[in-house]
Amino acid sequence: MTSRILACAYASFTLSLGDVALAQESDQPPPPRAAPLKPVEIAEALEPPREGVIVFGGNRATGLEVVKNLVARGEKVTVMARPTSDVSELKALGVNIVEGDAMNAEQTTKAAASAYFSAVVSTLGGGGADSTTRPDFTGNKNAVDAAVAAKIPRFVLVTVIGPGESYQA
Repeated sequence: MTSRILACAYASFTLSLGDVALAQESDQPPPPRAAPLKPVEIAEALEPPREGVIVFGGNRATGLEVVKNLVARGEKVTVMARPTSDVSELKALGVNIVEGDAMNAEQTTKAAASAYFSAVVSTLGGGGADSTTRPDFTGNKNAVDAAVAAKIPRFVLVTVIGPGESYQA
């Protein structure tokens, strides 16, 4: 029995060598023995999965209601809030809080880059007399720019800019 196994192995090896010899004599490459390998993905192209939502303006009013709904859905929620904001309800909900002011572009960019978020929700509103002091203008612009910089694929903007007296905005 051992000699039969050896004979089969020898025949198989001889056939393989014969294929190599034929391939060397021919201009054609040998026939493939397996499916070609897929190209290796470059490490930079591999991204961790995106999860969670960052909310700007999520500590009160509409924003807080959005946060409550996201938490109820089981989303991982992060809220950027000013250090002077009341975040007690957010803490009770168990959301992550990042200190910052949406009127500060650098702080907003850092907040958006603090995790690999799948979406941004901005409910920033109200505020100052002109566009440079209004969170619903400058703050939202900063949030949009931060989302683009962090390559966050979804942005939900909740605003009242446009109706009534703000129509021209």
